[in-house]
Amino acid sequence: MYKIISVMVLLCLFLFSSVLAQENSDNLMKSGMDYYRDGKLDKAEEEFNKALELYKNSKDLKGEGLCHLKLGDLYNTLGLYEKALGSYDNALNLFTGPDKKLQGDVFIARGDIFLSRGNYQESMKSYEKALNIYKELSDNKGEGSSFEHIGDLYYDLGLYEEALKYHRFALESFNKSGDVRDRTVALCKIGEDYFVTGKSEFGLQKLQESLNIARTDRSISYDILMITGSICSNYGFYDNSLSMYKEGRDRTEGDKNKEKKALFRIAGVLLLKGDYENSLSVYEEVMRVSEEGGDKGGKIDALFNMADIYRKNSRTERSIEGYLECIGFYRQTGNRWGLIKTEQNLADIYDTRGELESASGYYMDSIKNLEEMRGELETEDLKESFSEKVMPMYRKVIDFFLKRGKTLDAFNYLEMSRARALLDSLRMAKVDIKKGAEPALLEGDRNLQAEINYLEKSLQEENAKYNPDSQRIKELEEKLEDTRKKLSSIKEKLSLKSPSYSFLTGIKKSLTVEEIQKKVLKENQYILEYFVSNEKINVWVISKNTVSLIEIPVSEKDLISKVESFRTPFEKLKSDVYMKQESFKEILSRVDLNNLHDLYNILFKPLAQKVAFPKNSELIIVPDGILYYLPFEVLVSEIQTQNKSNLIFSNFSAAKFLIEDYNIDYVPSASILDPDLAEAREKNSRKYLGFGNPSFEDTAGEITVNETLSAGLIRLQGYSLKPLPGTEIEVKNICEMFKDSGDIYIRKDATEERFKSECSSYKYLLLATHGLLNEKNPMESSLAFSMNSRSSEDGFLKASEVLNLDINADLVVLSACETGLGKIRTGEGVVGLTRSFMYAGTPSIVVSLWSVESSSTARLMEIFYKKLLSGMNKAEALRQAKLELMKQSDNLYGDSVSYRHPFFWAPFVFVGNSE
Repeated sequence: MYKIISVMVLLCLFLFSSVLAQENSDNLMKSGMDYYRDGKLDKAEEEFNKALELYKNSKDLKGEGLCHLKLGDLYNTLGLYEKALGSYDNALNLFTGPDKKLQGDVFIARGDIFLSRGNYQESMKSYEKALNIYKELSDNKGEGSSFEHIGDLYYDLGLYEEALKYHRFALESFNKSGDVRDRTVALCKIGEDYFVTGKSEFGLQKLQESLNIARTDRSISYDILMITGSICSNYGFYDNSLSMYKEGRDRTEGDKNKEKKALFRIAGVLLLKGDYENSLSVYEEVMRVSEEGGDKGGKIDALFNMADIYRKNSRTERSIEGYLECIGFYRQTGNRWGLIKTEQNLADIYDTRGELESASGYYMDSIKNLEEMRGELETEDLKESFSEKVMPMYRKVIDFFLKRGKTLDAFNYLEMSRARALLDSLRMAKVDIKKGAEPALLEGDRNLQAEINYLEKSLQEENAKYNPDSQRIKELEEKLEDTRKKLSSIKEKLSLKSPSYSFLTGIKKSLTVEEIQKKVLKENQYILEYFVSNEKINVWVISKNTVSLIEIPVSEKDLISKVESFRTPFEKLKSDVYMKQESFKEILSRVDLNNLHDLYNILFKPLAQKVAFPKNSELIIVPDGILYYLPFEVLVSEIQTQNKSNLIFSNFSAAKFLIEDYNIDYVPSASILDPDLAEAREKNSRKYLGFGNPSFEDTAGEITVNETLSAGLIRLQGYSLKPLPGTEIEVKNICEMFKDSGDIYIRKDATEERFKSECSSYKYLLLATHGLLNEKNPMESSLAFSMNSRSSEDGFLKASEVLNLDINADLVVLSACETGLGKIRTGEGVVGLTRSFMYAGTPSIVVSLWSVESSSTARLMEIFYKKLLSGMNKAEALRQAKLELMKQSDNLYGDSVSYRHPFFWAPFVFVGNSE
């Protein structure tokens, strides 16, 4: 009897403890969610991790999975994307059976991360997995959410008709689920799809439908009014926008934050309409509402905008007064971005007034603060691209010093801006920078920087309150100090282990003119660094012992026109449409020697008149803007009398090209030539690795590339993949030059998987395949390899993937079309494959600036490698190969053609260190 009672007591105790554990873990989850909503992410993470342990101990798989899901959301908010994906993966493994719907939610979250990073293929895969799960479960709401996200992806790609189609699918599903909020948001997105395609009437109609639904449900009416008002404002329907924002204000239900937001929007639209006085009046109301709501930050934001209006209307004293009050607040709260914007605006005012000392001080302070805050460049405050938002600040300072005759200061800021821009292009790609650094150190660096960003932002928000929590401030300040010490220790270790990582993350500084002369340049080497502004071009010419600044009075508009005129025939040539309308000969005959002579007179003659460049000296070009798309080798110094010839394009023999006098190579920034950045590379046991003529039909014989998801996206972006039989001969012939120290992979063996596994073991890499340019998201530009449905890789080696490889080669040659192109961003040059390979470890790379002709390319590459193996430096070997090819001819499309035409020899350029 006593035994039975004991067992029952134990059972009751067990059940009670289980219920208690369940209750405790649920309470911790609720507490974590509350902290998360309040923006206290550090405390939210603690609560979620405590709950996770309890769920693990009680073997509650669903609870455990939910913890991982919430931790994934939290890490995503912090910008720790890899960590977020890891948490989502853990959640996926735990959600099974009745919890399968939660798998769909996780796939949506994963897809959103990939979309934010521009990785459309992985994003689409995640969304489609979610869609399949929701369809299987007959979950109309989930199905609609999947369609909506796929529509958003297509919108981001600029494929607006596809976006419209999927947003309509989403609306159909939401109509079935009966979710009012989802229906109204879908209607808003459909309306925006119509606006962006020029169908404003339909767009307004859909927004009105959305509003009609939202007005029947006060819980969503405010949010929908804000969304529809924003869309109307973006497309110039200011009166509609004002009407929606004003109605939104009336529906704030006494919420001061919502009222402030509506008023802010109203003031902004009035400003867009040029109604400055009414805009000022509304901003004053924003200040009043902010004070009533205890939001000191909102008051300062309104004051900043008012100071902007005063500045634009020449009421400078009122403007200065407002900005100075803003500066005091931003310094107090640690808001460096607000501080930087205000310092720049004050500098502009003092510059206009001729108070140069004050202007100089504020300009330099703004850049100093900008350099210090680079760790925050992934936060919401800087969601717009670095080029659009920050580079103009650097350029303004550069112009200021140029006007004052401080040419060395101007150059140093120019190099600083380019170094920061290189870093930003990598950060915006959301990739890891391995480059010899220990993974554990990198992980610690990323996590600590994210924690600092969060702590600083939390401090700003707390200090901005009229009644800040002093205990909370003390906790945050102590954590911030401790975290900064930990980060400093890690960065010191990274600096020692990886010089290139140190440069990219700003531990090391960009080179000054004096350092370039002392550390980089040799005799007969010249750096030509171009800086293109609206009305002129400034060029610094730096030799071992001298520095000159040459000002060229030509507008950026005229320069772009001449460079694009040169490139137009090559752009037309790559289109099948044009090939059917015009012959190869007709298109290429449009390359105008007089235009190239004009470009010589603009870009080089003024330099040669001031600096005596010895013949055959090395010119290291640092381009700017459109100049990244121009090979300087084609500049024509003179047009001579032409000898008669039956060869097509023989008229190009009359031109004397710049390549005939100088060895020319390129770098995106002079600072990357710093010898201190060079990684110690192991000597490779093998010399040459070549990939050519990949097979674009799946090796399993099941699908073709056009039927795969990845290729489907690429096809939608205007690409087609055709066999490249000439590249097979090219890689084989070059391999023979290396005798027993070379390997090649062709056709079905030329896989992405193979390249990734072997690329670190060879001195010279040659990739002869299609290059796929993605100008909108340059880190998604890729090289096409063989398709294999059984491979873990998709066959497209993206620039973002290259960055994470360990390239131990001395030279990489991308013998493909347009591999040197990418997205030209103001002040930072071309972002794409070139940059990725350089930061993956190779000091030099050969890339192309337009679609190439296979037979001439094969000849050029074979000559290049012969010269290289004879002992020439890399840039000179490419130059001599071009000069030799220029003397040759061939039979193309039934005509005898001279290879003197730049189309054949000029597309390939050398980027990096030539030694």
